[in-house]
Amino acid sequence: GEGDDQYQCKGTLSGHKRAVWMLQYDEEAGRLYSCCDDKKVICWDVAELRTIKVFDGHKDKVYREALYLDGRETPEGGSLFAGDSTGTIYQWDIAKKELMQSWKGHEGSVWGMLMATFALISGGLDGMVKLWDPRTRGLIRQLYRHNQSVCSFSVQANVFYSCAVDNIIKVWD
Repeated sequence: GEGDDQYQCKGTLSGHKRAVWMLQYDEEAGRLYSCCDDKKVICWDVAELRTIKVFDGHKDKVYREALYLDGRETPEGGSLFAGDSTGTIYQWDIAKKELMQSWKGHEGSVWGMLMATFALISGGLDGMVKLWDPRTRGLIRQLYRHNQSVCSFSVQANVFYSCAVDNIIKVWD
């Protein structure tokens, strides 16, 4: 039918050594970020199909990532947050490719992460939903827990939704 050939593979990004868990795209910089079981986050130039930066220094498998780009002075600036299987959350300076800070965010793996306008939202194996200030890394609020691992979020204005492997979607405002 019409549109069957609309999408064609234009190339392959190779560099990770294990399962890739999540992708984030930075529209302004034209960069794609991927996180992986190989304990790395890679920043890709998708136009040239090449690695730009490797964020290496996570303790274990990196399952989730989020970009904080507010107030950056150049397209190369901003922060990259990543969560790994130890429950640690990392904040990287994108331009310098340096680890700014890391802290214990959850008991067990960080399975959910999303940057909202009001906070960095994280969820984990511990069933907790946490809101962090991306500028100070301070915990804004720890919300009622799911019964099992929190794995994803969606935001619409000041309302957000969390889902977990307990078959439940929660609505927060």
